[in-house]
Amino acid sequence: MAQTILGVALLQGTPPPVLFLDIDGTISDIAPTPSAAFVPKEAVAALGQLHERLQGGLIILTGRTSADADRMLAPLRLPLAAVHGAEMRAPGSGGLVARAAAVQDALRATIMRISAPLKGVLVEDKTIAITVHYRLAPQHREVLLGRLRDALAEYPMLGLTAGRMSFEIHNAVRTKAEAVRAMMSGAPFVGRRPIIVGDDAADADAFVVAEEFGGTGLSVAGEFFAAGDAVFESPAHVRQWLIEEAGPCSITR
Repeated sequence: MAQTILGVALLQGTPPPVLFLDIDGTISDIAPTPSAAFVPKEAVAALGQLHERLQGGLIILTGRTSADADRMLAPLRLPLAAVHGAEMRAPGSGGLVARAAAVQDALRATIMRISAPLKGVLVEDKTIAITVHYRLAPQHREVLLGRLRDALAEYPMLGLTAGRMSFEIHNAVRTKAEAVRAMMSGAPFVGRRPIIVGDDAADADAFVVAEEFGGTGLSVAGEFFAAGDAVFESPAHVRQWLIEEAGPCSITR
C-alpha cells in the first residue's frame, strides 16, 4: 500500500518535502466531461490540513486553468502551476502570473473545424491552451491525432501532449516538468525534496525533475501507468492516503 511506502516520510524531516498533486486522474476521478469532475470535500479538507503541515509545501500541478482548479478546490487557494505551468501562483502569493501567450485565433479556428465532424469529440478552450477530449468517442483518436499534428506544423512554439483520453495544445516551453524545476529552484523550497503524484505522460516527465532534486514521483494507475506498476491503484487510493496523512482534523462531517 502507498501508506507503507510513503506514510511516515511525508510529514517527517526538516524541512518537510514539497508535495505536487495533479487533479484529474489523481485526486479527482476521471469523468465523462471536464465539467463533471470534482474533488470530494473530505479530500479538499485534507489538502488544507496538509498545506499547513508541509509549511506551505503543497502545490497543485495541473493542465486545468487556475480558475478551474480554484473552483474544484474551493475554499482553498493553493500555490499552483496550472495549464502545464503557463499560469503560476507562488506560495504566499494571492497573485497569478501568466507565463505564456494565448493560442492564436487562426489555430483555434482550425482546431474547431477539424474536430467538429468527429461526433463526441469536445474542445475545451483555455485561451492560453486548448484541450481536445475524445473520451466519449475513443474511435476517433488516431484521426484526431493526425489532424492536430498537421494543424500544429506551422506553430513550432506549441506542443502536443497526450492526456487522459485527450490531447493538449500548449506552449512547448511551459511544461509540468519545467514548472516543478522553477518552483524548486526558488524560495521557499530550495533544499527541500519534491514528491509528485500524477497519472499521465506530462506527470511522468515531471517525475524525472523530482529525482534531480532528490525527490520522487508516485504514479496513479490509469491509461498511462499500468495497474501492476503504479504506486496508487486509483484516485480514491490517493485521496485515502492524503486523508490519513493529514490526520483526523482534516475530515469534514
